[in-house]
Amino acid sequence: MQLAHAAAFAQHRAMVVVRAVGYLLLIAGLIVLGRDGLAWHDTGHIDPVALGPLWLELSRRSYEITETALAPWLLDILHRILFLWAAPSFLVVGLALALVGRSRRRRHRRR
Repeated sequence: MQLAHAAAFAQHRAMVVVRAVGYLLLIAGLIVLGRDGLAWHDTGHIDPVALGPLWLELSRRSYEITETALAPWLLDILHRILFLWAAPSFLVVGLALALVGRSRRRRHRRR
């Protein structure tokens, strides 16, 4: 019985982490969307930031390490992903994680 309780508690903690990462990605997506909106307002043309340049701005060294560590076919897939617009990418993945990490228990309404 105690082992089942410990497993349930560990699963609950994992779901909290998944949900927190989802919320952080949602916030990041909104920040990038706001940045893109302000840039559009200032310049008059839409120039959304992609995942690749954003990654390079944040941590060029980790990008370089990842590029050298991946097989060529996997690197090709990564480069295709990095051309995606960052804001919707963060928002979609963040929303998915926030929904996956939500509580499974149904709350009963009082009538």
